[in-house]
Amino acid sequence: MIDVPKDFVGYHGTNRQAVSHLQRREIAVSDQHFEWLGRGFYVWQEAPWRAKTWAVDRYGKEAAIVAVRASLDGCLDLLNPRWQELLRDADAEFVSECLASGTEVPMNRPSGNRARDCATINWYCEQAVEQGLAVRSVRAIFEEGDPIFEASAIRSLSHIQIAIRDPSVILEMEEVAW
Repeated sequence: MIDVPKDFVGYHGTNRQAVSHLQRREIAVSDQHFEWLGRGFYVWQEAPWRAKTWAVDRYGKEAAIVAVRASLDGCLDLLNPRWQELLRDADAEFVSECLASGTEVPMNRPSGNRARDCATINWYCEQAVEQGLAVRSVRAIFEEGDPIFEASAIRSLSHIQIAIRDPSVILEMEEVAW
């Protein structure tokens, strides 16, 4: 029988100053309202080049990359249709709750602002905690960038991203030399 991997390697783009803090497990969890996968410490799964590109674009010569080996235990894995269905149902409940309370329903924007995805995922994770379930990370694939050739559905910047909500799933972390 083939064992399903429980660990993954992800790469986080950052600046040189942050590396020592990260290695001491002083991990700042991003909690912006526009994050794709809700609050978390974001890594690109198996994609050091994507982390490097992002970090260089953002930090220039001060860019740094850390490699993270972490567990998928407790992952809301949106590569799995079962989790996609649960999140779709959660979104319907979230929207109903917003409308009932007179709260504006967040919207995703073409600019990359994923406020609706973020709010739905955060809402679902909070509901899961109330039911005794801990969502420790969220994983999804994102297709972005230009087609790699004419008429291709493959995008140049597509990647799998993971938002680590619970830093205790991080097993190892080290700076990547490049």
